[in-house]
Amino acid sequence: NHQQRKTLRNQEKNIAKIDKQRNTRNAEMLNTSDAKKAMSLHSQIEIIADELAEVEERWCELSQELGDW
Repeated sequence: NHQQRKTLRNQEKNIAKIDKQRNTRNAEMLNTSDAKKAMSLHSQIEIIADELAEVEERWCELSQELGDW
């Protein structure tokens, strides 16, 4: 149970870190006029979004196991 709570906290930190990366890439994409750079950033955002979804899913699973959610 202690290990699960520790893992849950780590997942929360990962979610915050990944979300910050996504926000940074979104801001970069909005501020570029270079089409190639925008496409590259868009691809990066999609990869980050997939990673975020996986981490959030694991967080939900752990929360349910611990009865926190």
